[in-house]
Amino acid sequence: RDFTYTVGFPEPTQGVYSPGTQEHDSNPTGVLATQEGVFVADSGANTLDYINGAGKVKIRLYDGWRDPNPNNFPNDSVPTCIARGEDSLFVGELSGRLLKVHGSRFTPVNVRDSHGTSLLTHVTGCTGDGEGNIYFVNMFGAGAPFTPPPDSSFFIGNVVKYNSETGRASVLASGLQFPNMDAIGPDGNLYV
Repeated sequence: RDFTYTVGFPEPTQGVYSPGTQEHDSNPTGVLATQEGVFVADSGANTLDYINGAGKVKIRLYDGWRDPNPNNFPNDSVPTCIARGEDSLFVGELSGRLLKVHGSRFTPVNVRDSHGTSLLTHVTGCTGDGEGNIYFVNMFGAGAPFTPPPDSSFFIGNVVKYNSETGRASVLASGLQFPNMDAIGPDGNLYV
């Protein structure tokens, strides 16, 4: 479904800022099951899909964001995970963006600490705890993974706790080697 959707767009020109384009790709990555149905983040098609109880797939939203610097990684949105906050769904992206979903529209959300520093860099996982908190996994630090800083601090990831009701955020765990996904276990603990 998503791959067919992407062929309706022209493909980007490599190394050139190409707004309005989309790779012809589909890579369902994140899944969130709810009482209403299942949501799937497709990191290849840059979509959020909704699958109802009868198995019908609907593209709920498309994020066509492109980085003005086509050499950054990634240079498109790449949604990787979905989590439920206090009153909305949130989609985390490998681009470091966070989207608050309103039906078939979304609003970008800035996740910053008390000093105003942006805390999301390359999100690969997210989960909610049912109390309005969402835990985001940053696989690695800011920048492009193919040209990391000499000290290799780029390769160290972290977990960010974000309260969707208050907007407060902080780094919960740091110094992690390429963390990818997270989940709340039956014991109430967070596992990464």
